[in-house]
Amino acid sequence: HVTGSLIGTGLSSSASVGLAYLKALADVNDLELTNEQLVHLDFELEHNELGLQNGLLDPMSIIHGRKNALLFMDTITASVSPIPDPLLSFDWVVAYSGISRELTKSGFNVRVDECYQAAAALLPDVKILSDVPREVFEDRKMRLPKNLRKRAAHFFTEVERVHAGAKAWYEANLEAFGQLMNQSCASSIHNYESGSEILIELHELVSSTTGIYGSRFSGGGYGGCVVALAEKDRAETACMEIKDRFSAI
Repeated sequence: HVTGSLIGTGLSSSASVGLAYLKALADVNDLELTNEQLVHLDFELEHNELGLQNGLLDPMSIIHGRKNALLFMDTITASVSPIPDPLLSFDWVVAYSGISRELTKSGFNVRVDECYQAAAALLPDVKILSDVPREVFEDRKMRLPKNLRKRAAHFFTEVERVHAGAKAWYEANLEAFGQLMNQSCASSIHNYESGSEILIELHELVSSTTGIYGSRFSGGGYGGCVVALAEKDRAETACMEIKDRFSAI
């Protein structure tokens, strides 16, 4: 039940706009809203008004984001633990696909519903996969339809990767963190089946570029960006190479 992906938040425009409006509305009415209230109000706004079945990841990232730190977030308890950036030299590279995304018109909500279905099929009294023990999934997974088994497999392995990623970041192991990003994206593609063709091509291109430790979709992968961890002294050259190679596709 930790963050749904390893550096996977797309920081949706709906969350950004929603939070901006909420803060403005609070200011003009002399209301004091805590960070937790802002996160949950934006969550309700996206669910009830936009029909987007997302979680707390995006508003939590926006509200709690800080410079020079990675956020380790538990989206069930809404707790946030910053992990300071390692002293090693690195850069983040964001490669835009040129394709905008609108999650309510993508497969995003379908995937969320499939996760609900998988949880209920594994344990009838629960709604979400974080309430299903991993050993129950391993014992009963072959009873699930293939699509639900793959969605649940993505969830459980992604939780493991997030914990491993936090450890790697704390230990300044950039190579391990990059490998986890690649593994996370591979699971998004093959188990969660959320990547669009152009984002998959862009991810593969970015991760195969010299100086890149690893990459994954920024968000669900239906459009938007790929985010990558890069060696600092090779990041600029890598960006130029990615741009040239992607333009040639």
